[in-house]
Amino acid sequence: MRVAAEIPSRDRPGAVAPVPLPGWLLLLTVVWMVVVAAVYYRRAWAILIGGPGGSARPELGQSLLSTGLPFAEEAIERAAGAIAGATVVIVANLGAGRALDRWLLPPSLRPAEQWAVRFANGAGVWYLAFFGLALCSLYRPSIVRGVMLLAAGAAAAAALARRRPRLRLPGVDFRRLTGWDRLWSLLVVAASAAAFLTALTPEIEYDALWYHLELPRRWLAAGRPVDDLTEYISLYPLTWDLLFGGALSFDGAPAAKLLHWAAYVASGIVAASIADRALGVKSRPLVAGVFMTAPTVLWEATTAYVDLAVALHVGIGVGALWMNALDTDRRWRWLAGVHLGLACATKHLALVPAAIALLLLFAHAWRAGRLRTGARDVLLIGCLTLAIPSPWYIRSLAASGNPVFPEMYTVFGAAPPQRWDHDTERGLGGFKAHFGGDRTASGLAMLPWDLTMHSWKYGGTLGPLSLLLAPTVIATCIGSAAARWLALGLLLYLLAWASPVSSFQLRFLVPWWLLASAIVALASERLIARAAHHARWWSVAAPVMLAAVLAVNLPPFTPLHEGDRTGWHRWLTHVVRRVPIEVVAGGVSADQWLRREVRTYGAWNYLNAESPKDARVLTFFGGDHFYSQRPRLWSEAAIARPVTWGATDLPLQTLLRRLDALGISHVMAPPPHHQTAKHKALSILQMGTLTAAFDRVYQDEWTIVYRRRPGVAAEKSSNPAASGAGTTDHR
Repeated sequence: MRVAAEIPSRDRPGAVAPVPLPGWLLLLTVVWMVVVAAVYYRRAWAILIGGPGGSARPELGQSLLSTGLPFAEEAIERAAGAIAGATVVIVANLGAGRALDRWLLPPSLRPAEQWAVRFANGAGVWYLAFFGLALCSLYRPSIVRGVMLLAAGAAAAAALARRRPRLRLPGVDFRRLTGWDRLWSLLVVAASAAAFLTALTPEIEYDALWYHLELPRRWLAAGRPVDDLTEYISLYPLTWDLLFGGALSFDGAPAAKLLHWAAYVASGIVAASIADRALGVKSRPLVAGVFMTAPTVLWEATTAYVDLAVALHVGIGVGALWMNALDTDRRWRWLAGVHLGLACATKHLALVPAAIALLLLFAHAWRAGRLRTGARDVLLIGCLTLAIPSPWYIRSLAASGNPVFPEMYTVFGAAPPQRWDHDTERGLGGFKAHFGGDRTASGLAMLPWDLTMHSWKYGGTLGPLSLLLAPTVIATCIGSAAARWLALGLLLYLLAWASPVSSFQLRFLVPWWLLASAIVALASERLIARAAHHARWWSVAAPVMLAAVLAVNLPPFTPLHEGDRTGWHRWLTHVVRRVPIEVVAGGVSADQWLRREVRTYGAWNYLNAESPKDARVLTFFGGDHFYSQRPRLWSEAAIARPVTWGATDLPLQTLLRRLDALGISHVMAPPPHHQTAKHKALSILQMGTLTAAFDRVYQDEWTIVYRRRPGVAAEKSSNPAASGAGTTDHR
């Protein structure tokens, strides 16, 4: 049901009121865009003056000229296994989602929208199914694999029974596209292809290896929920992580990455749907292009993170709330509550957009004179939103005393002390604080500029388009009641993101960008239309310039977004710099790729092969857990501090007693030439300590591994320094 372009009545939130752009505003916009583009792409001027450097040249497979394809067979097997495993999970998702059509699929949805909603509904079904299996100690690879194969087979058989044997992915029918929609669609296809190919590589990203893949692997190995006291992420909501476990049961990390890539495609469909239904945007491919070409959004599609999954659920929830105000079909209310709840069950961050959406729903009902109805809807949807993630909150509350651990530690605290304390809280706060700029009034006022021009501080970039179109975006929001409501929600989200309780990590804005892309696309359409009205040649020039901005968002043009970069300082993270053709095609092996991209991969390979299975490694590295097969203790854990950051100038015997209490047999640390001053001050890394009690058993450029010398024992003490480390299972 598309909203007409008219001023809203009391009974319906409105769409765009077609207020024309005055000529002075068009001139101001052009000048502003020239200034912003000149400043943002300042790296391009340096390249034009000095010639392209190695970091600025597109790779485009040149490495294959020297390597050839010696590992083509391995690459083909890896790609085939990943695609097959991901296909089974996606088909099983769609089949499970179709079973909920009666309650959660409003009939007015288009085919592509139906695909996205069924895919997201299916994720909710499998979340509950896998959590239930884990509680019964049945979340094991063979069982998970068998259940998903049965579900996928049943879904395929049902599709054949409906006489639809031709499988067709949701996408754009080029035969029906007209005008510039073909160009926007090509950009969407290019972004999707780049993300897809990159997703076929072995996983290398920090959080994916730390817990998005590692925790489901550990659950699968144990068959039940695992709570590691030394890893605070053990109590995070794991809704999509359990779904990644389904992919892991087939073919490992690449299959799980492709599952998140599918969420990327579905999120683009949802963004286009919201822009069309709520704002009356004419070009759905343009909206998808604005959202999907954003560099950090594209990067998310290449890795097993969950920010796109959160964006997908938030987008469906917000879109359903919007339609609930226009359509009496109660399925919109159920759909909104379910998906806002699934977003909260995927990441604590989603509590923010869920609360904002319900607040605005209530405010709109109050303004429209439907306070009683609005209060009823907010209560119903709010209860459902909290009920769906409640298993995770209850688990965290029972294990730590904090339902959203480790967030809100100052309110709820955390237990036991081996899990968390004030020092670890300060450490996490210090990590969060290194993102972004000042949270002063002037800093917040300059946030849109700083976020765009100095995006390295925020760990990613969404590109310059929203800042380029800022005057038109403001005018669009002034002239459209619907855009004003959406912009108000986005502003509240941005304020929460910029508050002291949050972190200035840009990837936390991925759900925000899904909704913001609708307003940006609407502003783009209005600007193009107004420019064409002034001069005919602008009807071609304006879309071409917009397409150029979106195209430069794609790899391998990422260096153009690094205006502040000097060498290895102020460089962008959470972006795709180039499509790694060499490993996708078989120019290098997976082992060679991982040794190059994950600094500790070689050390863990050695330990996995050469150390006893009961060895316990004290490591000063993180973000590599998925490739380690030995028990480990991170130097940042609360119980590790007596031998790491809280241990300087310790007598050797005291240090050894503490290591014995923790069961440490090996130490993995940076070699001396990569150690910081803080590393060098630690007792455990002093040369005298290492010489007296350890043997060096492995070393490469980035890591060095020491083994406790068998003949050196600590003097017995009746007061061991640390205890209580380990893993507990919650049935």
